[in-house]
Amino acid sequence: MKKKVKRNKKNSNNKKIILTFVFLVVGYFIYKGINLMIYDIHSNYFGGVSSNYEDIYKNFENEENVLIINQVKTNNNDYLKYKDMKVKDVFKEFKKIEDYDENMISYRLEDNDYKDGVKANFSMGVSKSYVDMFIEGIEDIGKFRNISIDDRKRIIKENKIENDLDFIKFIKKYKNVKNNIFTSVSKMKENFYVAYFINYNFYKSNDFRFVDGDYVGFMTNNIENDNKYKPRLVEVVIFKNNKRYFLIFSGRNGYFNDNNIKEILNSLVID
Repeated sequence: MKKKVKRNKKNSNNKKIILTFVFLVVGYFIYKGINLMIYDIHSNYFGGVSSNYEDIYKNFENEENVLIINQVKTNNNDYLKYKDMKVKDVFKEFKKIEDYDENMISYRLEDNDYKDGVKANFSMGVSKSYVDMFIEGIEDIGKFRNISIDDRKRIIKENKIENDLDFIKFIKKYKNVKNNIFTSVSKMKENFYVAYFINYNFYKSNDFRFVDGDYVGFMTNNIENDNKYKPRLVEVVIFKNNKRYFLIFSGRNGYFNDNNIKEILNSLVID
């Protein structure tokens, strides 16, 4: 009788161990499954990374699509200046827009033939580098999706990122990165943070070009919107002095074309 009682206790203990193990395994996969949804890179669950994430990477695919800047200096009195950058002043007919943005200056060419009275806009300014922005973090991402500043610094250090050009090369690696059930939660968060940063700070361009020559960076262009109602919008970003220097051209009916944009860029001087 005692042996039977002992055997029953042993069987009961075995069942408890098995149930505990099953509970832990099921709980683990439920936990990982929930985190997979929260940190889903290629979807927009819970306000996550949008589907534009895939399209953004098309910008970086053609490394041979390059705009070369060959600096041509002009008369010192013929420059339009902002902080430590300047370009040839071909905007004498433009009107300065006061108090537009503390990080840039903007000019507008007015024309009553257009509904809003504007034929063209030009802006130039200076901003933080992508590297500094990455380390500082993204407020909109939410606290529980964020990664620590130590982790952000570690990512920069481990990938030997010294400037924004290195950073562009780094984010290209994330095109096919996907979280799965075996990815650690900390790695899921890291992958999601990088993807969110890319989607937050870049956008799809109909004509994306890398910039090389006397300066390096990239140019985005929505060439399909060059008509009376929608202006062509071109943004040129230059990496220098651990900063991002940017020039924005917006014009209707071909006011800003490839030739005059390149002429302006060739006159660019950054001290």
